[in-house]
Amino acid sequence: MADRDLRRFKDLLMERRKEVLAELSELEEVYLGKNQRDSAGDVSGYSTHPADQGSDEAMRDAAFGRGESSGKALEEIDEALERLESGEYGNCEACGVEIPDARLEVLPDARLCLKCKEDLEKSGGGQPQ
Repeated sequence: MADRDLRRFKDLLMERRKEVLAELSELEEVYLGKNQRDSAGDVSGYSTHPADQGSDEAMRDAAFGRGESSGKALEEIDEALERLESGEYGNCEACGVEIPDARLEVLPDARLCLKCKEDLEKSGGGQPQ
């Protein structure tokens, strides 16, 4: 892969990393940085109605799920940056074929070419991108 392409993909990865870190920071501030009283908007510190309690819990669960997904995305981005630095970026980890630029522009942390990704999904796997 040409040096200018590597710089372009590094820029894409760094921008995506910045976005994920901002999302994690927002989740932390909104959901983890508040105590139960703040998040419930109630001076007593606890929701008094069972529906409110359920709603509060559902919101915290959703935030936790988003945080978990964002954390995984951050790991994938960091691993792609490591591959970029080591010279392994842009090649399919399964078959070794160069991953097309169009795929990397959409998913700059892709580890697999589209064919290998589809084969993985058909076989019941689904982790690597």
